[in-house]
Amino acid sequence: MAIISRVGLEDPVAGFSTEEDDQGTRIIAATCAGIRVHSVYVPNGRSVDSEHYTGKLAWLARLATYLDETCTPSDPVAVVGDFNIAPSDVDVWDPEAFAGMTHVSEPERAALGGCSNGASTTCSPAFTPMVRCSPGGTTAWAPFTRATGCASTWYC
Repeated sequence: MAIISRVGLEDPVAGFSTEEDDQGTRIIAATCAGIRVHSVYVPNGRSVDSEHYTGKLAWLARLATYLDETCTPSDPVAVVGDFNIAPSDVDVWDPEAFAGMTHVSEPERAALGGCSNGASTTCSPAFTPMVRCSPGGTTAWAPFTRATGCASTWYC
C-alpha cells in the first residue's frame, strides 16, 4: 500500500487507529489536494472455511464503519488498492471454476458493497467496467471514488 501524490500529502494516518488493527496496517490514508485518499489491502481470506475468511469479512465491516465514521457523504473520498474481491462474475475468467471459493462469494461481495454506501445511506453502488481485457469478458476497474451528487455513490 502506498499513496504517491504530485500535490502533497496532508494528515497521513496508518491503520484504523484502533485496537482493532489486529490484521496489521492494511489501510493508509492521506489528504491530497482536498481529496481523502485511502489505500487498502484487504485480507485474502484463503478459503471460505478458514478463520482468515471470517477475518476478511470482519475487516471489511470495520472498513465500512471507519469510512462512515471519518467521511461524510459529501466529502471527496477515494478508496483504492487490492480488494481481493471480484465484484461480479464478469470479473473472473470462469465463474464456475471459482464457485465456492474466496474472492467471489456473496458475503464478500456484500461486504464490499457495504463499504461503498454504508448503513446510513440510500444509494446503491454503481460499478461500471472501464475496459474489457480479454475475450472471456474480464474487466479492469478504476479505483473506487466516493463522489458528491448522490450520497456515497461509488464509481469504478
